[in-house]
Amino acid sequence: MKFRHRPLPRPLAGRIDQMPDKPSNRLESLGMKLAVPYNHDRQLIVALEPWAASIAEIFIPAPLDVTGTFRPWNGPDPQEYRGLVPDIVARAARLGFEVNMAINAPYVPLGDQGRVAGYIKSAADQGVASFTIGDLHLAERVRDLCPDLLLVASATADIGHVTRARHWVRQAGVARIVPSRSLNKNLVVLRHIAALGVEVEIIPNEQCLPSCPYIFQHSMTTGLRDSFDESDFQACSAMCLEMKVRAPWEQWQTEIVPASISRYAGLTNLIKLAGRDSTTREILNEVDRFTRLESSSALMLTGYLEPDDAFDHIVSCDRVCERCGWCERRFNEVNPSWKARLSGWDHKSPLPRC
Repeated sequence: MKFRHRPLPRPLAGRIDQMPDKPSNRLESLGMKLAVPYNHDRQLIVALEPWAASIAEIFIPAPLDVTGTFRPWNGPDPQEYRGLVPDIVARAARLGFEVNMAINAPYVPLGDQGRVAGYIKSAADQGVASFTIGDLHLAERVRDLCPDLLLVASATADIGHVTRARHWVRQAGVARIVPSRSLNKNLVVLRHIAALGVEVEIIPNEQCLPSCPYIFQHSMTTGLRDSFDESDFQACSAMCLEMKVRAPWEQWQTEIVPASISRYAGLTNLIKLAGRDSTTREILNEVDRFTRLESSSALMLTGYLEPDDAFDHIVSCDRVCERCGWCERRFNEVNPSWKARLSGWDHKSPLPRC
């Protein structure tokens, strides 16, 4: 099989903007820590040292020749990457981080599952502490092979109801669940899932369109290894982006700004930052923002603000926007220049800090 290669992330040059001498420990004071994405930049782990007390783990992809991980591959040759995994584990351990491996494809063909489960066992033997899996049947296969391994139900499993969460607990013995992001501001259902005796892990900054109607098509472009043309992936991304621009206030339903994380105290102790395809600088900026918990900004669509009253409104709303319109009005009030910023935004450029 021929693998496409995206350029590796550029090495970190100097310090990130406004790198703190003493990073805030507010996140840790709430009983929470971060799960940080690994972007194949070997300097990233060392650069995370200032925030080490607020980080529980880094998460890495499985090698592409094992299975797709629900993101375009931006790493080295898969065989080379296999050999790098023990070194990544060792580097993380020196800062007190565990390593989680993402195997997020929501479907792994039955004929491949024995091979994939076998690789998971070998990666566990190399020190990978936990595995995030999107296919329940694969998770069952892994549980049979590795009875004591810590398994995590992926967000790609679309766990949007406590009943689906219960299936994963009963069938695969998962200890942690990353729920569907449609639940990010449904605290009642999140509490019901936590009541199953599992850890709830929240992704605050994925940037996906809430309840995206193209999710299945987009999933197929990244889930099955490297089987699809990259233009298909880009086409689906463009569809979602067009919808985001039409109604950016809908992002309030799923994105969580750092200043709102304290509302999850007692409900979750692990905040998972998206960004395996981000630059090291971008990842460090998000780590800093989500340890300080001060910013009311989301870094997407050129950046927007979410005031406290928006969170309160969305937690209790029925999502029938046609008979309400509150979010649109409030979004325009607190983000009066968003249309002007979008009109001059080059979609191919990194999003600016906010």
